[in-house]
Amino acid sequence: MFSLKKDWLLEVKRLTIVFFTILLIFLAIFLITNNYESQNYWYILWSVLKSLTKVGTAIIALIPIIAFISVTPAGEKINDGEGCIKTNHLPFSKKQLAWRGIKLWFKIYPLWVIVSIFIVIIYTTKVEVDLRSSFLLNYSSTLIFGTIILIMFGMQFLGSIILSYYKNIIWYVITLIQVLCNTVFIYGGIFIGYKLGLDIDTDMRLMIAIFGILLVLSVIYFLYNFKNIEKVYR
Repeated sequence: MFSLKKDWLLEVKRLTIVFFTILLIFLAIFLITNNYESQNYWYILWSVLKSLTKVGTAIIALIPIIAFISVTPAGEKINDGEGCIKTNHLPFSKKQLAWRGIKLWFKIYPLWVIVSIFIVIIYTTKVEVDLRSSFLLNYSSTLIFGTIILIMFGMQFLGSIILSYYKNIIWYVITLIQVLCNTVFIYGGIFIGYKLGLDIDTDMRLMIAIFGILLVLSVIYFLYNFKNIEKVYR
């Protein structure tokens, strides 16, 4: 007799390793070809690297969402087939399982941001791009703001999944209502801002306020439903 142990987050970890490996490959290319002088060569690599880091950031930002989905029946349906891990029989509560995924993200995401920004910067020194503090600020803020947006809508999505299972509501009905509420809130906020004389083209405070409030509402919505996560299999 033997026991087979398998990590239900194994696919997430593998995907993370793939993106970190890509960064290391670009670092190796930089070190090997550092003395090569060609603007086209470095510009192409720099452009590809920036695109890949944005994709990698989006994927890694989804780790908490994937971790939560994996402890619901939706996770089993998505990963149905050979190698599927049914977490409902593991000797942990659903909250414990979900928290393990969040802890993984806390370890990986800061490292990813630091390493990706560092490698993008060293490539930037090889192309005709103004490397000032504003570049680092803009690039970092783009990564972080994009992550916040993904997590914000991800929390709404997760809250809706939990709600659909423990209340036995068809998921696309909740999703439709959720999309309508977000649309009305965002465009309603922009309309009110225009009526108050604010210009979103030159003043970002309005958009920051809108998405800040939406983030708070998303957290409240998620936490309200998260307390019922243990009921999703009942």
